[in-house]
Amino acid sequence: MKRLAASLVAMLPLLAVAQEAAQPPALPAQPQVAPPPQQPAQPAPAPDQQQAAPQYPPQYAPPPQYTPPPPQYAQPPQYAPAPQYAPPPQYAPPPQYAPPPQYAPPQQHVPAQNAPPPLRYRRAPYQRDSWYIGFGLGGGDGTITDAAGTFSFKEYIGKSPTTVAVNFKLGATLTPRLLLGFDMSGVASSASEAGTTATVGIYDYDAVATFFPAEHGFFMRGGVGLSRMVIDVTGFQSLDFSGTNVKGGLGYAWWLGRTFNLAVNLDYSAQFWGDNNGGTTGPQRSNYWALGLAFDWY
Repeated sequence: MKRLAASLVAMLPLLAVAQEAAQPPALPAQPQVAPPPQQPAQPAPAPDQQQAAPQYPPQYAPPPQYTPPPPQYAQPPQYAPAPQYAPPPQYAPPPQYAPPPQYAPPQQHVPAQNAPPPLRYRRAPYQRDSWYIGFGLGGGDGTITDAAGTFSFKEYIGKSPTTVAVNFKLGATLTPRLLLGFDMSGVASSASEAGTTATVGIYDYDAVATFFPAEHGFFMRGGVGLSRMVIDVTGFQSLDFSGTNVKGGLGYAWWLGRTFNLAVNLDYSAQFWGDNNGGTTGPQRSNYWALGLAFDWY
């Protein structure tokens, strides 16, 4: 205890020095500021809400609290409403154009060695082409008129004559119903008796028109032209006469392929040989008929 008391006594001077050092230095004198205006008294709080106001030294008192005046704002200006504009004009719809034409696809090139043969022209079946050719064979009979009278071929040249009719034609197809061409036809009759042979032949060279009323089947024909008669008797000089003729006929044709016709013809022809001295030096008139088959290509 004595040692503790001696230690405390020794520390007292040190504590005094330390206390003096801890004292703050004296502040200079502050100017006197007028007291702030007195604020209106605030209502006293309720007894249970009253608290002791803090005490500050005069130099550290808080600045007075001022109530800011409420701001006065001017009313915003009233603007006129926006003008109403007319609606935009309505335009007609754009024109509708036709779709572009469709073109055929380009042809494919085929090498020459593999190219197919060119297609040949093929007309419709049972249709005539622009030209025709044909011939016919048959039989017939006729008469000859001179100064002595009118005689049949049998009476003129002898008993049991053989009569043959021939025909050749070539021409153009003007329309599906009308044909026009050259026609060469004739009859020849021959008979033998007592070693003597007599022959008479009549040949016509005509321009002939052929008409098909229904384009196929039945037809009619007619023409005019020149004629020639030849009379030949064994042991005598041949006689030759020239004249003109008028011809007419009819028939029926059947199609037997794309271009071929088989027809039956019945023709009649009349010849005029002139006066021939009243028929004393030659025939004045003659005629014949011929019935036969015709083979025609169109």
